[in-house]
Amino acid sequence: MIATSRVASMPRGSGPRFVVLVVLSLLVAGCGRTSGSGPAAYSGPTHTPAPRYTITEFPLRSAATVPTGIALGEDGNIWFSELGITTHSGQIGRMTPTGTMTEYPLPTPNTYPTSMISGPGGDLWFSEPGAIGRITLQGTITEYHLASAGSSLNPTVGPDGAIWFVEIGAGSPSGRAGKIGRVTAGGAVSEFALPAGEWPLTITAGPDGALWYGAVIMTGPGTGKIGRITPTGTVTEYPLPAGAGEVSHIALGPDGNLWFSEGANDPSNKQAGGKIDRMTPKGVVTAFPLPAGENTPNCLTATADGTGMWICGHGLERITLLGALTTIALPTAGNAVTAITLGAQPGTVWFAEAGASGPDANGAHGKIGRLG
Repeated sequence: MIATSRVASMPRGSGPRFVVLVVLSLLVAGCGRTSGSGPAAYSGPTHTPAPRYTITEFPLRSAATVPTGIALGEDGNIWFSELGITTHSGQIGRMTPTGTMTEYPLPTPNTYPTSMISGPGGDLWFSEPGAIGRITLQGTITEYHLASAGSSLNPTVGPDGAIWFVEIGAGSPSGRAGKIGRVTAGGAVSEFALPAGEWPLTITAGPDGALWYGAVIMTGPGTGKIGRITPTGTVTEYPLPAGAGEVSHIALGPDGNLWFSEGANDPSNKQAGGKIDRMTPKGVVTAFPLPAGENTPNCLTATADGTGMWICGHGLERITLLGALTTIALPTAGNAVTAITLGAQPGTVWFAEAGASGPDANGAHGKIGRLG
């Protein structure tokens, strides 16, 4: 059933091993009631048969790595971040559209990239424990170290042209001080502290000149929260309804609304499905429940045709702006999609793919996939 509720009005105009486990768990975990005005009543997510798609998979050069992020470079190549399964080290990969791969190890030993975007000027930016990194199209890597012992996650391009990211602080979950980070093209890093026990997981540029982030409150049952931060660092937070799960990814939709994925928050039912939520500029949240077993959708990306959002989890899914869900099975059963980027060719989608239960028949843990 679709659940609709009002949260708030959006303003106008204005330790390494632990993190490895966290990243891997996020990658492979996987009639409407209305208060206030909202969309017309809807009967629930409609599951439609997937159209005929062609999916091609390219195994990574090292069988013991999985891709954690992916982005289309201005050079037309696919760039991705790699995490070592056993070594807890990583590298940046580049793949041509025909599958030729080149890899660039990180300068800092025993660290790893966790997500990636294409930034202004053609450079690509990636997150990693203790730093935010940048790689040029020629393969030169620069790391900008954080003042604290935190780990950066999920960078995005802000309305000010800087790179913004969320940051998990060091310490126990209940005392971990999360932050929102910002780095300029010149490498100047700023950090904005959040309340203790609040763990930000995702951030995106919003429709109002601010940035919006999703978080989970670690001091309770894992309730999710939406926050807004201006380019000057002013933070406003909007708690979600009781029982809401962690907000693992947030993205601006083609309809001008914020879309975010919400993890299942039902300790008594480990197979409970998560949700895809839509938040209007007036603060009306509509929840589209996902099928049982899809606990925590990994990411969201607007479709190229403006009709919906791509979802990555245990397979590829696409949801329309009205909540109709299409599921596309991967050729390798059981694998999880960890990140998605739109391709240069119309209708093409590239994605990072991780083995959910060990290597496949060819010994590969991770792959780069192409749909189209």
